[in-house]
Amino acid sequence: MLDKKLKSDAIEAYVKLFEDYAKTSDIEKIYDETVRYVQRIDLEDITEQNVKNIIKPFLFKWGNMGRVLGSQEYKGWEKKLKDLIKEYSSMLGNFRKESLAKIEQFEREIKEIYSKFRETLGPTAAGKTLNILCPNFFPLWDSAIRNAFYQAFDLKDDNYYTFMLKVRDFIKKYEETFSKLANKYDKNMLRIFDEFSWQITHDPIFLFLSSV
Repeated sequence: MLDKKLKSDAIEAYVKLFEDYAKTSDIEKIYDETVRYVQRIDLEDITEQNVKNIIKPFLFKWGNMGRVLGSQEYKGWEKKLKDLIKEYSSMLGNFRKESLAKIEQFEREIKEIYSKFRETLGPTAAGKTLNILCPNFFPLWDSAIRNAFYQAFDLKDDNYYTFMLKVRDFIKKYEETFSKLANKYDKNMLRIFDEFSWQITHDPIFLFLSSV
């Protein structure tokens, strides 16, 4: 009973934190506009200018990836990303139609495409880019979210596929909460989770994560 009460209190605190953020955040408009624009692009025909004019500003302004992607290590990433998206356009097109429910069916493909994007962009920008390309399938992650989930679930490997499984299971476990928020804010449950996890892992309350 006490365990259930602790979990209930933690979830209620998370929801309040999320809703306070949702009511006051203007930066999420950048995300929403970018996703809408990217979804209109035929990925097979994406250009380097598309990357520079749409994806790059998103990663720099919304994703805070300017320091990383501006480093010598990732020089020329815009052209490499354009080539990657074109190469995997068919796979990405399929993922645009899928949801987290079918992750296991695509284990090999997920691991392959994430590995390629990570080589070009680094781990965090890879997840953010895959998310805006396929917003219903690929979750966002950054170092704080990654560390919180790996600590909470005692995961040993730095594996995006494993993270996707845990995200899917977490959403399913609290489906009623995520479904209510999704309906209230007119967003899919993965997007609610993305905002939810970012907010709680960048606030001291994330220490409660192991309780849920």
